[in-house]
Amino acid sequence: MPPSEVVAELRALGAGKRALLGALHMDDLSVDDLADIAWSGDPRHLVTVRLTLERARGGEVEYLCARAPSGAPVGKLCIECGRFADAGYLSQFATHPRLQGRGIGTFVMAGAEQRIRRRGRVRARISVEAANPRAQALYERLGFEVVGHGVERWDRDDAPTAQSADVVLLCKELEPS
Repeated sequence: MPPSEVVAELRALGAGKRALLGALHMDDLSVDDLADIAWSGDPRHLVTVRLTLERARGGEVEYLCARAPSGAPVGKLCIECGRFADAGYLSQFATHPRLQGRGIGTFVMAGAEQRIRRRGRVRARISVEAANPRAQALYERLGFEVVGHGVERWDRDDAPTAQSADVVLLCKELEPS
């Protein structure tokens, strides 16, 4: 479904967040969804998502997807459970750009926290680019606390060398379910 149709579908539910969130459902992202999440990053990002989905088959990661009533992806988030013994590490978090600020990110994060607890972990960890204060504010509003700073590196198709960014490391203690 084209992004404009997804946005129109969700806007037709009404202006309120409650109506929108009540219409969403959560399940697992699949390789079949890759064309429908082009809004989440550049082509290299989609390659990374595909590789991560292959790891999900082995149970080492889970990849959540928030979907509109039509089934179109509107938010996504990866949970890596092998990186920390006591925590799920969250990555590749994105909400459809034209639907941000409507509670979808919070909805996806709540689903991720449930899955992390189900795996017996007591914490969620995430990093965010220091140059992205909007995302950091969301994580802090959701109960994450800054626990450090670092640098992350990644490859990009449109750059001859690896890119890097200063990041803020955050952690949240999860309440037992």
